[in-house]
Amino acid sequence: MELRMGSPAPAVKVENWLRGEPLTNFRPGKVYLVEFWATWCGPCVDAMPHLIELQEKYEGSGFEAVGVAACEQGPT
Repeated sequence: MELRMGSPAPAVKVENWLRGEPLTNFRPGKVYLVEFWATWCGPCVDAMPHLIELQEKYEGSGFEAVGVAACEQGPT
């Protein structure tokens, strides 16, 4: 799959949603920040409070932060 400016974003396939409603598709006009991270990654864990701040600051303006925890033993 080749993405270009203006291409629709591909779906994010997540096995288990731990918090919030599952994100089934990206809606036009919204801004999404998708952060792939791992619990063993120090810089990733350090970034989480900042992502929470961004979500709280811009939640009423069409911004959504989505954190996806990666598992090296997962199928994808």
